[in-house]
Amino acid sequence: MSRRGALGYSLLRYRKMVTQVNKILENTIDKMALSKRDQWFSRIGIQPLLLTFREPGTEKPYLNQPDPLFKYYLLCMLFIFGGITVIHLLIMSETVEFWVTYGIALLLILAACIPSW
Repeated sequence: MSRRGALGYSLLRYRKMVTQVNKILENTIDKMALSKRDQWFSRIGIQPLLLTFREPGTEKPYLNQPDPLFKYYLLCMLFIFGGITVIHLLIMSETVEFWVTYGIALLLILAACIPSW
């Protein structure tokens, strides 16, 4: 085979390979969920509304993992609750019902915060 013939054959093989790769890429892109609707309503592996796995066995390892930031979430909740209480005291009148309900809520928040530390 002459040099020109070998080069032409290599170019032909290269063009066929590029065409095949382009077809594979087109098929892959067509199968992808590119729109938000396709992403949210995809039935593969996860429930889009509840954000849980469809198979309970897949979710169990994640459920058993501790959340290292949980105590900080509770602490932030305590500060937000304090701010709401101050605003409520400034705007509305103080009644016995106010102190009872806010006292019970504060005790519940503290009961959740203390063991988490």
